[in-house]
Order: sequence, then structure tokens, then C-alpha cells
Amino acid sequence: MKNVLFILSLVFIFASCTKEHNDKVFIENVRQSDYSDYDLYKVLKPQLEWNINNAENHFDASDKDIRLCLTAMIIVESNRLKNCLTDYNNIIGMKQIHDNQSVQFASIEYKNGKREIVQRSFATFTSIDNCIGEWFVHIISDRDLNGKLKYKKLLKAKNAKEMANALYQTGYSKDTTYPTKLIAIIDNLKSKNCSE
Repeated sequence: MKNVLFILSLVFIFASCTKEHNDKVFIENVRQSDYSDYDLYKVLKPQLEWNINNAENHFDASDKDIRLCLTAMIIVESNRLKNCLTDYNNIIGMKQIHDNQSVQFASIEYKNGKREIVQRSFATFTSIDNCIGEWFVHIISDRDLNGKLKYKKLLKAKNAKEMANALYQTGYSKDTTYPTKLIAIIDNLKSKNCSE
């Protein structure tokens, strides 16, 4: 039995290392390409599917709308997968949560409508799937000081555009232009028939 457990743990470690290597290759390939929003949507779709399928019953929006909004977020937050956080598989710009690994970077933050640059701890992840999964866990379970779901408005949004607005309204982003940036990408993706 010990041998079986040992072999299974080696397989898991190998699979994790392979996945981490594949994510690095994936990100490097995207960085070296001039991908359009539509191209990024297509290459990100398989990365998003599993997590969306596991989380979609918490959202009122369809899986297509979740995918459209999440793709737009990734494009904005990671500068088309070209910022340095993607070296740590953080493609959504997630700040450090819980006691997970983190890295310090300068970040543009908005306070009372004013833009400022501050040092922040950003989460690091072993894979892109892990990053996306942690984002869903955070959105689905994070609560305010009164114990109420912090992102309830996002979970109740009916479509990708409502989700984009809810990200600002719930305080996920304090950039007043964030919904506009996301909606422009969502509209662009819809015009390219990203409806599957």
C-alpha cells in the first residue's frame, strides 16, 4: 500500500511540474505573439472551462457570460498576459489571500477616485488553473464585516456586462473606468461571435 501511495504521489508531483511547465510555455507563446482579444479568448477557453463548470451554479449568468467577463478581466489585469505577474501564474492580478505565497510589486490603486502607485503583495500560483480556481473561491465565499457575501451583486449579475459593472460596484476594482474597459472587450468578443 505504501508503494502505491508513493507512486501516486510521484505521478501527482510529475503532473504538477508538467502543468507548471506547460503554463510557462503557454504564457511565453502568448507573449511572443500579437494575439487579438478573440485569439486570447480562444486560447484561454480551455483554461477557463473546468473552473467555470465547477462554479457556474453559484452564478446567475451563463457559463458563456462568465467566460466573456473573465477573459476581459484577464486581458485587462494581465495586459494580455504580458505583465510580470503572469510569471507567477497570476493572470487575474489577485492580491495575496490567506497565507499563500506572494510576491511584491508596484500596483496602480485608486483611492477616492485618485490614482496612486503603491507596493502590494500579489498571490503566486502553481498553475493558471489554480489561479482561476482561487479567484472563483474568493468571489463565491468572501464576506464583508457583517458576514454578508461581498460579491453577491456579481454572483447575481445576469450577463457579462452586468458582471463587469458589478466588479466595480462591489469594490473588486476601484478604477471607475474598469467596467468600461471590460465592456469594450466583451463587445469586441461578441462581435467576433464568441458565443459558443
